[in-house]
Amino acid sequence: MATVVNPILPQHVLANKQQSRISIAFIGPYAWLPKLSFNGSMVIGGMENISPSYFTDFSNPSAAVYLYWYDVAASLAVRDLNNNPDILPNTTITIKRFNTYDPKKSKNGAPTNIFVNSAGYAMNTIINQLYQDNEDVVAVFGDVLLSAIRFTASLYSYYQLPSCNPAAYSYPLLDRNLYGYTFQLDTMVGMGNALFLLLEAWNVKRIAFIYNMKDAASRAVSNDMISYIRSNGVEVLTVLDLNLGTTGTGLEFIATSLERVDARYIYVYGGPILTGNVYFGLARLVLVLT
Repeated sequence: MATVVNPILPQHVLANKQQSRISIAFIGPYAWLPKLSFNGSMVIGGMENISPSYFTDFSNPSAAVYLYWYDVAASLAVRDLNNNPDILPNTTITIKRFNTYDPKKSKNGAPTNIFVNSAGYAMNTIINQLYQDNEDVVAVFGDVLLSAIRFTASLYSYYQLPSCNPAAYSYPLLDRNLYGYTFQLDTMVGMGNALFLLLEAWNVKRIAFIYNMKDAASRAVSNDMISYIRSNGVEVLTVLDLNLGTTGTGLEFIATSLERVDARYIYVYGGPILTGNVYFGLARLVLVLT
């Protein structure tokens, strides 16, 4: 059997980059990961002992799987920087990890509820441990918790710490006045071009939209798509609210609206629960009608 190499193990650093040292803080719900040791909220050991084989169930990934591989990707980026003589010459980057999930909300290292609001615990971590006790931290990677990111991002901007989160994107974070030091890897604009190229390849000229009209990010992405494809000659047949799918009468309204405009191609944008309700609800209606 092939040996699984832990990508978080210490890596070689070029000799000419060891004159000075700075740190990047990895922020996230590290209480989700097993066998870690902490000093307050700071991870002080255990990451190097976690086998990647614990986190390879990609068919049904847990919240911890996402956190672990986000950490791995960022760790590999730091390794490459430390072995590049042209980027930050004479400087080694170290990683410091901080937990933003209240460990009292965890059981045996696993979150009891990944949607629990941990913003208060996260802000306490940033103020009392990251900022006050670790002056060598010059930037932040994280968080993945939607319940915490807007609060922690406001602190990063207040302390003028550049920050990037890998997945917990939020439309309000695009406000440069409030979050001038935060950027996101996921985008909420520019997707219209990608959708148009797909429709063009399929020779599709008519499409319907269903999206979560109560969610700012969903509105931003969907409106961007609708505006772009309309300007390029694609007819948007109807625009419906995904939240209608939470009731039987709402599902029937969606079904009749799509039937009325003869929609063959439908773009659905929203979270997995709402999207699943509409998708499988409409499937059941079709079965009943036929």
